[in-house]
Amino acid sequence: MKLLPSQQTRVATDDALGMAIEIALVMAIFAGGGFALDQWLGTLPVFMIVGSVFGAVGLFIKNKYRYDAKMDAHEAERRAATATRSGSSAEPAETPRG
Repeated sequence: MKLLPSQQTRVATDDALGMAIEIALVMAIFAGGGFALDQWLGTLPVFMIVGSVFGAVGLFIKNKYRYDAKMDAHEAERRAATATRSGSSAEPAETPRG
């Protein structure tokens, strides 16, 4: 019996499908948890609305930080590529004379 090769690299979880599944699951968990609390306590859909808003805001903040980190990495990569192309012959910035 031939053994399957072991996977050496980790799977990237920042692809679009992974992010979409994460958003759907988190929203379902928070809305479902709020619905369960509403059913248990016999309240209006207050907890379901609060859970949905809390989940949406949390996902927005998480994705904003993820986006900012990616853009910072791209900017650093671009600066490094520009510096190597120019041969590090960048002129220093002028200092004000006073």
